[in-house]
Amino acid sequence: GALHLEGGLDAAEYILSHMSLDPLKGFGKDPELQEIEKVLENYDIKNIKDFLFLKDDSKNPSVKIVSDSGTYVLRLTNLPETSWAEINRTLAFLREGGFRTTALLKNKTNALVTPLADKHYVILEFLEGKVYAEYDHLSSAEIAEGARGLAAWHSVIGKMDTLRIPSVPADGVSDFDFDTLLSEMGTWGSTGISLSREELSRLVKRNQKVLAQNMRAGRYGDLPDTVIHGDYQKANIAYDPEGNFAGAFDPEFVRVEKRIWDITRALISFAGN
Repeated sequence: GALHLEGGLDAAEYILSHMSLDPLKGFGKDPELQEIEKVLENYDIKNIKDFLFLKDDSKNPSVKIVSDSGTYVLRLTNLPETSWAEINRTLAFLREGGFRTTALLKNKTNALVTPLADKHYVILEFLEGKVYAEYDHLSSAEIAEGARGLAAWHSVIGKMDTLRIPSVPADGVSDFDFDTLLSEMGTWGSTGISLSREELSRLVKRNQKVLAQNMRAGRYGDLPDTVIHGDYQKANIAYDPEGNFAGAFDPEFVRVEKRIWDITRALISFAGN
């Protein structure tokens, strides 16, 4: 099929189109495509028509799959079956409470995680909507909608009888390496970020200091626990055509943690505005 290059998500989208034969057949000996085909053989996905590489990331690629059975995202994972089972139950609770999010697809053995060689894969339902890249500039209305979406997540989760997923490990997002973050800000000049590197540096360091003071004073433990999204950022939420919040996805970092971590992650993402 034709190969196109587009922006709009975490990185370039590689779109391979016009696929109407059996899954990924006819693509020669490309090892990456053959590996995807082997993974898909474990699922009851009918008549794959198209697929897209959503992330230009060799360590953690995401592949959008369009089929007669539905639209899905295939991705690598380091989490075990038990963690994904808890995450999937939590996502179901959110959907039942009216929050729009994704769900995991079970394979032919009724498992959520599919091993292949030394790798492990999961497939999730694709959440339709407009998605921005991490450094895209959003309008004030879109920022407000993103905030309302996070509040809605916490509101629905607050109705759970018991918090789940205590065993899911930290994601590396809530424990930011602030020095590394600040060193990368020098490359943000042409990405639409309106705060200067110095202003954002002062903002991040001030909040880091306040958080550290509260933790030393023993007040951090008094903050409310909840099931957080874990990586609530521009690139992980969707908007409808009118600019309204349409759901959150990428649930790999869902876990029990202080609610402030979700707010912190969102602030860092939306700080570009």
